[in-house]
Formats: sequence, structure tokens, C-alpha cells
Amino acid sequence: MAFFNMDQRRADKRFPLRPTRRQFLAAAGVAGIGGGQGYVSALGTVDPSVMSLRKLASDIRFRIGSLHYLDAWIPDPTVLERHKSVMAREFNLAVIDSGPLHWGGYGSLRPAPDQFEFGPVDEAVSFAEEHRMVIEGHHLAWGRQDALPQWLLTGGYSGESLLEILDDHVRTVVGRYEGRIRQWSVVNEPFEDDGSYKTGPDRWGWWNDHSPWTNGIDPDYIEVALRAAHEADPDARLFINEYAAEELTPKSDALYALVGRLKERDVPIHGIGMQMHLPSGPALPDKASVVANMRRFYEDLGVRIYVTECDVNISSQIAAVPGSTQEERYESQAHVYQAMLDACLESEACRSFAVFGFWDPASWLTLSGFPDASACLFDESWKAKPAYTALQDVLAAAERA
Repeated sequence: MAFFNMDQRRADKRFPLRPTRRQFLAAAGVAGIGGGQGYVSALGTVDPSVMSLRKLASDIRFRIGSLHYLDAWIPDPTVLERHKSVMAREFNLAVIDSGPLHWGGYGSLRPAPDQFEFGPVDEAVSFAEEHRMVIEGHHLAWGRQDALPQWLLTGGYSGESLLEILDDHVRTVVGRYEGRIRQWSVVNEPFEDDGSYKTGPDRWGWWNDHSPWTNGIDPDYIEVALRAAHEADPDARLFINEYAAEELTPKSDALYALVGRLKERDVPIHGIGMQMHLPSGPALPDKASVVANMRRFYEDLGVRIYVTECDVNISSQIAAVPGSTQEERYESQAHVYQAMLDACLESEACRSFAVFGFWDPASWLTLSGFPDASACLFDESWKAKPAYTALQDVLAAAERA
């Protein structure tokens, strides 16, 4: 997951704050998404009370998933139970992230070098298994400082020691859930937008000056983590996860080149995770570019695509048009969701499509300074939004094809 710094987003041309109404209508109207053609359907053609996303996806042997919230994000037990009910009804893939699998910081997995706290992960895995869901785990190696424990950040370990610690960590965690967590984000966000490796504080200040995975051992840690994960569970699908890598860009080019090098060295890697934290409005991904990018990984390199963290931010801080109604914003959002799932299926490279939470009040965006982000499929009243119906339409059309 990639957290936003608002000042930097204001300076980022991909996230204009006040697009014109003409730009908005071009992005959300009959011309399609991001230069594509024909991606607008009559939203609402599938009754959400009759056909869940899970049923539609299962009918075409596809995985549709969501982040699985725990009580740390939804402390009200009544609300948490409702979340679990909707989760089990709507999704056949559960993504475990946001704390339980992070080493430390706001995570809790490894508070000391010789101590693991598996309780929350065990709970999430049991829930998913009880409801016959495939499980995806995030992340085995990520350099974000508040996802790492202080003992690792300030321990003064040598590069060789860090690789040994990482190897042990990956083997321990993946081995514990062998045969249960079936797909893993092994390495998260290794690249800058220009395709260079992260080697210190990035432009949004998310990385510690001495992040262990970007302090003299990059990119060796990527190979170490992938090999260790494969040896711990030879049947698990392993991928590298990245944000802003959906289209043909320097960052996705760097990922493509990295996978090629790993393949040449017989390093086990099975896919690329595309996060898809997206804005609504005119700064939309070009669907043709997304499809071409997905296909080249699969057709050239033999690795699959996993959409891992999709949400569509319609906050007035980023994407809303002055004077536009909530209905207009919801429709624009729906078309982005629709186009990205459509691209995923059209590419024939995608194994799964996961949203990063489905209920607006518990969205990481809502909790990170975007109270009107409304980025998810269900609003605060648990009402399905047009984005939900848009995903239904895509899945239903794929079943008919």
C-alpha cells in the first residue's frame, strides 16, 4: 500500500486537484476510460441482492478479493461482524495486510528478533478458510519505516546479517502457512517512479534513512526473499508488488527488466502485483496501455498479474470537479473500476482482482486524511455504490462471452 502525502500529491501532475468540467465529462462519459473505447455499460443491470461478486467471479473461475479488516481497524464488534458477513458473501479471495503480517511499527508480527506474534494472522487465515476463500499475504519485505520494528531499524546490522534475518523471517512466516496462504506479496514497492531502486528517503518521505532493505543490499534482498519463500512453500505463488505500475512507464519497464533478470537466474517468481490506488477524474490510466503492460509480463516472461489493492479516490482534495454532484463522482468512479477489471480480464494475464477494503468508513484513505475519499464499493450505510454494480457487469459479461 502506498500512503499519500498531500503536499506532494498537489505537485504531482497525475493527480490534479481541480480538473475542468469538460475534462471530467470526457473521463466519465461515453468516450470510455483513459482513451479506451466502449467501456461504458448500463450500470445497475445485475441485481446485487441476487448475484454477488463472489458468485459471478467463481462462475468464470476467477478470484475477486478484498482486504480483510481486523478489530484494530473496526473496533466495534457489531460492525466487525457485519464486515465479516459481507466479506464472506462478496469475495472468494481474502487479502491479509495492514498490520498482522508487517514486521513491526503499526504492525505486530515480530516485536523482537526471537519473537513472533502470529495470533491475528492465525485468526484471519482461519476466517478465510472457514469461508472457503483463497488467501493472499502482504508483505514479506517492505522498507516503509512504520511497518518495521525499531530493533531492525536501529540495530546496526551488517548487510550480510540483514540478509540472514530476512531469510529466516520469510522461511518462518511462509513455512507456518504452507499450503494455506496461497499467494504472497514477497517484496513491496522496491522502485521509484523513474525505475531506479529505492535507496533511501523517497520524495514523499515514507522511507527511513536506514531502511534495511534499501541500505546497501538492494537488489540482493529481492532474490533472497523469493528463494526463501519458495523453499518454505514450493506451491505458493510469489510476486513483487508495486504502485503506479499499471501502465507502460519507466517503473513498469524496470519491473519487467527485473523479472527478466530473475528468470535468467532461475529465481522463483510467478507474478507482478499491481496495486491500482487510483484517482477519479481526468488523470486515469489508459486502458490500452494497462492491457499491453499486463500482456507483456505474461506473454514474454510467463508471469501472471495480481491486482492487489484497487481503490478509486473521489476526494475533493484530488479529483472532484467544483459543482459536480456526488452522483457524478460515483459514476466516474464506477467507470474506473469497470475499466480496470475489464483490462484485467481482457489481458488474459490476471489471476485475481482485489480491492483494498470495500466499506468507506474503514478505508485507509478515510483514515489518512481524505474523509470524503469514498474510494470503496460500499458507502457508510453499507449501500452498494455504482462501482459495485460496474464490477458485477464486467463479471457477468465475461460469463456470457
